[in-house]
Amino acid sequence: NMRKLTAQTFVAFAALAIVHTCQAEIFLEEHFNDPSWFDQWKQSEHKDQGQLVTPNIHGEARGLMPVEDGKLSIVTKKLERPIISRDRSQLVLQFTALFPEHATCVEAVFKIGKDGAVDPENVNPKTPFAITFGPRMCREVVGQLKLQFSYKNRTVTRNERIPLDIPFSGAKTHLYTLIIHSDDTYEVLFDNQQAVFRQSLGSDFNFLPPQTLERPKPEWWDERHGEFIDDPEDKPGPEWTEEEEILDKTAVKPEDWDTEANGEWVAPKLKNPKWIKNWKPKRIKNPDFLEFRSLPVENPEYVFDDKLHDLGPYNSLSIQVGGTPAGIVLDNVLLTDSRTEAKMKSTEVYSRIKHLEHEKVTQDAHASSLVFEELQKEKEVRSAEYINL
Repeated sequence: NMRKLTAQTFVAFAALAIVHTCQAEIFLEEHFNDPSWFDQWKQSEHKDQGQLVTPNIHGEARGLMPVEDGKLSIVTKKLERPIISRDRSQLVLQFTALFPEHATCVEAVFKIGKDGAVDPENVNPKTPFAITFGPRMCREVVGQLKLQFSYKNRTVTRNERIPLDIPFSGAKTHLYTLIIHSDDTYEVLFDNQQAVFRQSLGSDFNFLPPQTLERPKPEWWDERHGEFIDDPEDKPGPEWTEEEEILDKTAVKPEDWDTEANGEWVAPKLKNPKWIKNWKPKRIKNPDFLEFRSLPVENPEYVFDDKLHDLGPYNSLSIQVGGTPAGIVLDNVLLTDSRTEAKMKSTEVYSRIKHLEHEKVTQDAHASSLVFEELQKEKEVRSAEYINL
């Protein structure tokens, strides 16, 4: 019975996965294997655009790669139909990126464009996009994920940066996933692991102004004297004097003092024994002090919005890629409304990529080992020849 129940449960879960997959919609999927990709993706005519190629990277798989150092390249693809985000429970953007070894400063940013707001031929780094997401890696800055939104004609950035643990040496492919939920939360995955756990868009980004403000102090408010003041009744003792030095009354004018040559004789000064250094009155509570207690007041500019995720409709996806050195490779681009669909795609593709890269590392290590062995043998032969001389 237990085995039968387990089998039934497995079949039920499999059926649910199939139903979900059938319901999922893929808005864009690109692997750059088809030579016609360049006709579907329009490159911007903005100044200093770098050249893009699609070389073989992993077996027969291709990827999008800039080939000119220090230049940014921007390509845009129009979606077959706009994405109405309010009708979707999720929006998922996913892609892989292979950074070149010893990158000086390289970026790969994906930008989702709002319907009617993006002209593919005139896109430039300052063009506003609804959603911007992608890694940036510079030697002077730890690898970071850029994530920002365009909300009511202004750029909304995350309150804290998203760091990435990417080594500067050793070229490896990494998987990046952004998930935006219809309940105004979001997630970021790096290599299918949580880089940002599900968080609120409203709390992590400055979409909205603060709901409350501190009440300003009235103009007549006077706190110059503060909570404590000098005690006006506190006086130094009768023996205290402000003079640090006094004349020596015991001093006597020398008999041979020459008034004409030296002027009038003046007794020398001594340290005043009654002088107290830096005497100050004691501090007491100010009876006239009124502490201002700022009670929060409603911000008139604050308007609640429970549709922060709904920045669409979206109708395009742009890729901004480049840096120094050239050679970053982008692939496996996916825009869908299903996290499950993205997970299935990534598991299939990313596992194959990691396997191929592991094989390459193993082969390179084996080749290095063979070279080392040959060098050792050559060294031993030379040593033997030297001894026989």
